[in-house]
Amino acid sequence: MTSVRMAIVMGGLIGGCVACASTWPIGRELSRAQAGLVGDWTIKSGPSGKATVWRFESRGRVELLNRSTVSSTAEPREREKREFRGTWWVYESNLSDRRPLVCFGYRPGREWPSCHWFTIDTVRAASDSSGAEPRRRLIWQGWAGEPITTTDTLLESRRPPIASPTKAG
Repeated sequence: MTSVRMAIVMGGLIGGCVACASTWPIGRELSRAQAGLVGDWTIKSGPSGKATVWRFESRGRVELLNRSTVSSTAEPREREKREFRGTWWVYESNLSDRRPLVCFGYRPGREWPSCHWFTIDTVRAASDSSGAEPRRRLIWQGWAGEPITTTDTLLESRRPPIASPTKAG
């Protein structure tokens, strides 16, 4: 009788694991280079000159930076402060949403996987009506597995990186 109970319990555990795996949002890994994320992507924080920068490196490193303009001297200069550094990958989605997912190996306060659905397109800024070059736009929509959907729009940065950002402290 105990072996029958054990078989039923094991069958339930295995069945439960299969059901969990079927809703896992991550599919097969995609090429970082083909995903189009490599580079700096910026979210402006209003007229203050502050911005948040996501820096994706081709070798799989990612940094979250806060960029600000320091004007305490006669000549204003920019400063970057690193909030964190981690790793990133790109995956297909296994859910009905077919957009790819960018997943982070390290995000403070979150458990693995920390993945955003994303799309990249090309836009012209409203103020760039006469002959300005188009810019790539990254749209993040929601963290996979979280019920609240947030949308962030980032523009590809054309400014060169600032040498050696300071670490958050």
